[in-house]
Amino acid sequence: MPVTQKEMAERLGVSRQLVSFALAGKPGVSAKVRENVRALALELGYEEHTNRSARLLAGRRNGRRAKSGIIALILPSPTSSPIRSHPFHSQLLDNIELEAEVRGLDVFICSMRNEGIPPLVRELGVDGLITMGYHAALQEAVRSEAIPNVQFFIESPGAICLMVDARRGVAQATEHLIELGHRRIAYMGHRPEFSNASERLAGYVEALQPRSLDIEDRLQELSIVSQSAAAGARGFDALLARDPAFARTGKPHFTGLVCYNDTLAMGAVERAEELGIRVPDDLSVVGFDDVSAAHGFRPALTSVSFDRAAMGRRAVELLCTEETLPVDYRETFPTHVEVRASSGVPRLE
Repeated sequence: MPVTQKEMAERLGVSRQLVSFALAGKPGVSAKVRENVRALALELGYEEHTNRSARLLAGRRNGRRAKSGIIALILPSPTSSPIRSHPFHSQLLDNIELEAEVRGLDVFICSMRNEGIPPLVRELGVDGLITMGYHAALQEAVRSEAIPNVQFFIESPGAICLMVDARRGVAQATEHLIELGHRRIAYMGHRPEFSNASERLAGYVEALQPRSLDIEDRLQELSIVSQSAAAGARGFDALLARDPAFARTGKPHFTGLVCYNDTLAMGAVERAEELGIRVPDDLSVVGFDDVSAAHGFRPALTSVSFDRAAMGRRAVELLCTEETLPVDYRETFPTHVEVRASSGVPRLE
């Protein structure tokens, strides 16, 4: 039977975590202890992958899920650009890995598959999953196999869900424009089947209603079906096509625009400036997710922001304490508006 880290720790008179850190080359271990651990590992023929396999096999024989020290991060399938390189996701992923390292865990990253749980995730016997993006077959398999799961941004029965207060965030964006003096504010977003689309639209409406400001269908473009700057440009064109003022004056009837996310907002700003509509002199634009700065976008985009770094760390923390949490645990992160150059007082008529 392969030797375990626990047995090595008992022989050396130190903690199992210290043995784990020494074998992984992590800080916080003295040179002497590190040398002693490695010497004993060599003497006993310790191999980490063999050790994990033994623990998993023993756990299965006893009808329980043994701890492997691995968590899986399952991402949406890559599209035109790798998801890891996108600034929205990179801060989440970096902090998941940092928190896992602090806790002595390894992170296995893979993409969603149509058949549910990726085969290698099953083979590794992971301690839990962190999922970004929703896939019905995956969530059903995770529930049926009772694998601890943290789900970002989307409600999923049986999972620990980390959410962003999207409704309040869009309300804050709209209120920001109202406070600057804007009274004709448009909204551009996705169709209702997209994640949080209805909630974000509701935030826009809720900010306008108490102030008796116009909530016009022509000021809402809700047909967007992709996450790209090109889609934002097309959505902006659709708003202008319904705007008689633009045909007469070259300026839109609305002076403010709130967008579902920064990507759509950047597309709208670029298209506006192509048409001679200056941002923010003629039109103030507010995005959501606060990623435009990572693209070096100009003018710097006012955007709804939230703490993605804290969300990444919290996901790992909750996986490590999931046995103490109530069923269908939910946690919502607050939002705030980062004010930058793309929003200002409305133009004079």
